[in-house]
Amino acid sequence: MANAGGGGAPAEAPDVDAIGHAALVVARLREVVDRADAAIAHVANDVALRPDDQQVAAARGAGDGVAVAALNAAVGDAEVAAFQLIGQLREIVAVLARERDQIREAVIQRGLLDDPDLNDNEPLGGIHFEVVIGDEPILQPESLLSLAVTVVVDNFSKFRQEVRFLPSEVLFEIYANMYKREKYCQLGYEWCNLDVFHRMLMLKSKRVEIHQIYQTLVRTGTTISGTLIAVAKQRVDWLLSDPSWTVYELEVLYDFTLEMGVFLLEACSYNWAGEALMYCHCLLLKFPLRARWRQQKLFELNYWLLEYYTGNCMYAEAMKTCSLFDALVAHIEKSGSRNDQDNDKAVNLAQILIQSAVLWYQMGEYKHALRYAVRALRSVVNRATPMRTKVDVLRVSAKILICLRQFDAAVKLIRHAVYLALRYFEDGRRFTCVLFDYAFCLVNRDRIEHALNVYDIALRMRVEQFGPLSVRTSQALEDVAYALYVHEYGTGNFQQASELANRAVEINKKLLSKDHMLIASSQRMKALIMEEQALDLSDETQKAAMLAEALCLHKAALSHYQRRFGDENVHTAKNYGNIGRLYQSMGLYELSEEMHKKAIAIKARVLGEDDYETALSMGHLAALYTHDMDRQEEARDLYLKSIHIALKMFGESFTGLEYDYRGLLRVYGKLGDMEQADIYRMKLMDWEFARNRSLAEESTGTWAEIPTDPIETASDVARECLEALTASGFINENPFESSSTQKRFGGT
Repeated sequence: MANAGGGGAPAEAPDVDAIGHAALVVARLREVVDRADAAIAHVANDVALRPDDQQVAAARGAGDGVAVAALNAAVGDAEVAAFQLIGQLREIVAVLARERDQIREAVIQRGLLDDPDLNDNEPLGGIHFEVVIGDEPILQPESLLSLAVTVVVDNFSKFRQEVRFLPSEVLFEIYANMYKREKYCQLGYEWCNLDVFHRMLMLKSKRVEIHQIYQTLVRTGTTISGTLIAVAKQRVDWLLSDPSWTVYELEVLYDFTLEMGVFLLEACSYNWAGEALMYCHCLLLKFPLRARWRQQKLFELNYWLLEYYTGNCMYAEAMKTCSLFDALVAHIEKSGSRNDQDNDKAVNLAQILIQSAVLWYQMGEYKHALRYAVRALRSVVNRATPMRTKVDVLRVSAKILICLRQFDAAVKLIRHAVYLALRYFEDGRRFTCVLFDYAFCLVNRDRIEHALNVYDIALRMRVEQFGPLSVRTSQALEDVAYALYVHEYGTGNFQQASELANRAVEINKKLLSKDHMLIASSQRMKALIMEEQALDLSDETQKAAMLAEALCLHKAALSHYQRRFGDENVHTAKNYGNIGRLYQSMGLYELSEEMHKKAIAIKARVLGEDDYETALSMGHLAALYTHDMDRQEEARDLYLKSIHIALKMFGESFTGLEYDYRGLLRVYGKLGDMEQADIYRMKLMDWEFARNRSLAEESTGTWAEIPTDPIETASDVARECLEALTASGFINENPFESSSTQKRFGGT
């Protein structure tokens, strides 16, 4: 059969049977509509009371129920008629669906439809016909709601007061239309109204879209945050100064202000979020001591304060808040009675514990963070836990375990976290966070190309959610810049990494205070890349200038880390190592040696002598000795230690082994030990073979290892990981083990 659009035989005539069926359907549908009209008219005549009937009914008095009985009978008739009508309409829809399928099949056979993949979930299969005049299609008209929203937005000044009586969902559609049409001035004015903004925040399913609109308003100069906080402060001050306030008014304003503070915290608008949370604290102090929910709200507020302090790098305040939780959490964990569990059922224990783990993780205290993570995992195993909390516990625990080189447990946790996020939070902020953590784990497992694939998706989602100018975006840019820096280290092509790092620094400087730790972190990343770019320059003057600028950035970061954490910290140690490498590039070899030795000593004490971070600094010092200081025996010993640790941690295909093997080849060549040089030349060849084999085995795709329909639950995965870590001796059975870490930081 020829296509309708081509030459050859003419198209076949329409199927007479199909047309007859369609005509029958139309006739039956008209019959049903006529019967429905008659039923409705009959019910209306029976139910409607004439004026004289009303007078008679009033005269009969309260005891006469004749009119009521007649009305009930009429309503009953209406119900019967309605049910009959619904049944008949269902039959007609079924007939129409069958006729649709027949017509669709005939259309496809005749080649009149290019895309046969139709949506059967929509009425009549989701086919949207359009009229074509010449080559210009006439598109299908918009829905009634869409048209109404467009009209309201076009005439918004006339309906400004009336629209606020609409349901919140419809009101959001109006604001979304204004956003799409870039009516930012009107939209900003509306959202600066505290009551309107609170209604929007209550639409949890629209959270991502609300963040998008909010960030756009901020970028276009709308002072939405300051205005909202100022109005909230006025309300708090007014209520607290009014002696006639009620507990209900206090609770409503508290919930209102807390919701706004949480939203601003999600957006990393730390200054405004902090003010909102402080107002909540003022309100909470006024709550009656015997109020049954006062303790719960205090617990809730302290959790958000802990997240705020941690995110804003206010570690001293965060540790004080964390210590407030410890006693109560320990009581809940140790409590075995049913009454205690009932009293504390509203407390999300796992969420509190994992946020405490985030605090210590950010401070570089991985072992202390692990203690909280283990307790959070046990809480997931033993207690009913919300899905969002399960995802957070799995992903954060995975990052901590990766840093402690417990790869098997970390991989199992992060893969299940990705599965849960894909299933329950595919479009939300939590899913993006899981993707970044998954990419982080891939980077630290030496699967950098897979990590870049995940980072690409996560970064685009983060920019879409929070815009190109937000602290969350700057943190994402820094993460991706580091991954690119590692990936391109062998090629020397750092252009893209440099662009991302520079953008991260610019955003942080614009949005954060000048002494903020996130600025120091992003500047450190920028300095690492600047050093590598400077080494490729032929102009010595320009090269010296770039190295000097990189040194200033590194020293500023080091000063910041020392003030926050002291010398005995992994962040400080890493910065010593960075400065050591930079001094080597600048020809300051003695200073370089001093910095590398400091880095090795601190890492050995904090992380252990057999940790890969320690081995990395050993390799850097060995490179200094063999390339610039002609201390070959010392370089040899350091390279051998570094190789031993890398093989133990990552195996024979680890990327970093290449640099150590090449370093040893140089060392043995200078020492004149050709026998050992030949041995390590063969080992380098073996490494290349193992590396290529590993890459071939991992080429199945980034997402191939994510479970699609696992039998295990999050609790099962957490239990298995805990059992494996306990069996290996990495953790013990006592989750309440004390540590000197908190004492050491207690006076920070």
